Amino acid sequence: MMSAPHNINNGKISSTIPPEHSSRTLVLCFDGTGNAIDKFHTNVAQLFSMLKKDDRSKQMVYYQTGIGTYTTRKSGIITSMIAKTLDAMLGQEIDSHIKDGYEFLMQNYNSGDRICIFEFSRGAYTARALAGMIHKVGLLSPSNKQHITYAYDAFLKTDREGWEMATEFKQSFSIDIDIEFVGIWDSVGSIGVGMPGLPFSNANTTIKTFRHALSLDERRVRFQSNAWVCYENKDSNEETGRPRPTGITEQELDWSTEFSGNKPVTDVEEVWFSGCHSDVGGGSVPHTSRHSLNRISLRWMIRQCFLANTGIMFSTNSIRKLGMDPASLYPEVVPRPDPLPVDDLTIKHPSHLPTHTGILLCEASPHMTEEEEDLHDALAPSYDQLELTRLWWLLELVPMKLRYVTMSNNVLNAFGLNLGRPRFIGGQRRGVNFHRSVKTRMDARYESTQVQKTNDSSHNYTPRPVLRVEPTWID
Repeated sequence: MMSAPHNINNGKISSTIPPEHSSRTLVLCFDGTGNAIDKFHTNVAQLFSMLKKDDRSKQMVYYQTGIGTYTTRKSGIITSMIAKTLDAMLGQEIDSHIKDGYEFLMQNYNSGDRICIFEFSRGAYTARALAGMIHKVGLLSPSNKQHITYAYDAFLKTDREGWEMATEFKQSFSIDIDIEFVGIWDSVGSIGVGMPGLPFSNANTTIKTFRHALSLDERRVRFQSNAWVCYENKDSNEETGRPRPTGITEQELDWSTEFSGNKPVTDVEEVWFSGCHSDVGGGSVPHTSRHSLNRISLRWMIRQCFLANTGIMFSTNSIRKLGMDPASLYPEVVPRPDPLPVDDLTIKHPSHLPTHTGILLCEASPHMTEEEEDLHDALAPSYDQLELTRLWWLLELVPMKLRYVTMSNNVLNAFGLNLGRPRFIGGQRRGVNFHRSVKTRMDARYESTQVQKTNDSSHNYTPRPVLRVEPTWID
């Protein structure tokens, strides 16, 4: 049974944890491709619903629907439908998403505020690009909306003129701010056919803490994983002595050195979870489902918020409903007990339609410890969109740019057919973090009606990517 919540405020249980914080927090939530607040909540929408919203002096929150859900004002219904479909499948129109998030910060940021950003899917790429924009051009003061487009253009340009333009703009019109925490679910890098990657979207020192939950079993070409670029300990240039990252340009490195000063390197932790894209970030099943894979990564992310001392205020009741004990998070984060054994439990198979109520594990008790919640969630169905929606195969059969990160963390690009191949986990020599629930799923057997299609000779779950090192198991 869960222990009683910690009593605070003269013996009364606070409705939020933490009940107070020294700084106001601005929380921005960018949802995933085609996602909005509906019955198929993603982890971003669920986290947003858990936030304190009734006191703007302590916390302000912002939610942006995902790519593919915008209602365009540019044209009629037919054009809007076409734009929405392309937006969802290929990641077009990302610029408006970035600029809207920038405007929220411009209008509401006060000195001393903490900025925390959460995102899923291409919403995650949007937020990383927003952080890159702030890093490169700074943040405008309020009531300067007319200058946002110019600032965005300066952010996009990577030629000599563009860097000079951004330098002058940042020094003359903007302030330099930090981003306290970025938490993302399965960031993907597809932002549109023929579009280059955006500056500083892979790494920048404006972000203090970066946490990333990645999908082990996603395999669609337009959903290639977009991991953080880690800084190496040694620089190939002995004269500078600065860390030498892979996957970012020399111009970005020079810019960061000039404007970041002695800022510490971002605290980065990326952890791989079982399931496909929406199994990790949410949206595969209704959020009212008793158990689902995405609940595991949501609990992990919330725990990271408290470990990083972000000051984000959560509803105490919503923490309990998710299966977490508030006393295990505040005033101190308590180490987790060992995971529970699988015993004779089996991995559930997906229903033909994700809305089917058969996915619910109705036999489970509504009052469980977090370890019991993890056990049942780890055995929930996984939903592979290449099996559920055959139209996605059209993109698998078209030559696309494929991005690989080698064992040594070098970024390679190729052009070819993906054909539903598994993801490639790069930088394995630096170590690979698997959430401990992956081991739980690996220890279980599938129900007799289903065997994992990627490994038909086994009745046990096997993660799709090739793993060449022993993973580190993360709580």
